[in-house]
Amino acid sequence: MGKAKSKLPPLVDKDLKTVLSSNLREEHLLKLLGLFKEVDVDYSGAWSVAELFKVSLEARISVRAPIIEALFFMGDSRSEGSWSFSDFLVTLTSFCALSREEVLQLLFIIMDGHRNGSVRREELMEFFAYVPVGSKKPVFPVNNSNALEKFRQGKWTSLEFDGLAQLCEHFPYIPYPAYHTQELFRTVILGKAFWEGFDKDRRAILNRKVKRVAGPGTRGAGEGGGKLPGRW
Repeated sequence: MGKAKSKLPPLVDKDLKTVLSSNLREEHLLKLLGLFKEVDVDYSGAWSVAELFKVSLEARISVRAPIIEALFFMGDSRSEGSWSFSDFLVTLTSFCALSREEVLQLLFIIMDGHRNGSVRREELMEFFAYVPVGSKKPVFPVNNSNALEKFRQGKWTSLEFDGLAQLCEHFPYIPYPAYHTQELFRTVILGKAFWEGFDKDRRAILNRKVKRVAGPGTRGAGEGGGKLPGRW
């Protein structure tokens, strides 16, 4: 008898390469397909942003809501307001695979609404003023806005990635929602143990390349060479 055909829907080579780079095997892909179908209660073959919130177990009034919404927007490859299975698979496995510095890079990209390589104070204020659907007040505490006045004694107008990293180092509650969002999805997408193993393997690879040490300063480059995986 021949081999049974895979139950997986077809994936384009680029998407398949991305998910395999996160150490996923066919058994993992089938498990995630099961999750995708389980949450897709209307059997439409696509996820809305509401279904992404559902699987994350997060409310729309959470401080993690703007991160989740940004993930959905960035992962919507067809710009149709919905996720195909490929969108779900690539976006969430790529997000779960990010290092802490890369999560911070993603946060920088989300805050940099004009995509000009720097985040203006006004863009940060706009991000912190996020009001979710069905609510009348911002989800972020006033401490976030106050931090912008305290940082560098308020004598700044925009930040490149290094500057945002310094801001987050001084005020760790600013990047916390992004880090915690990743923890939530790592729990749902194959479990924390899988991603801890992935992190361990990645560190081992980086340690073998330790002789190729770059100088200080990031200029936006992460541990993986400056380009985030996935659709970003």
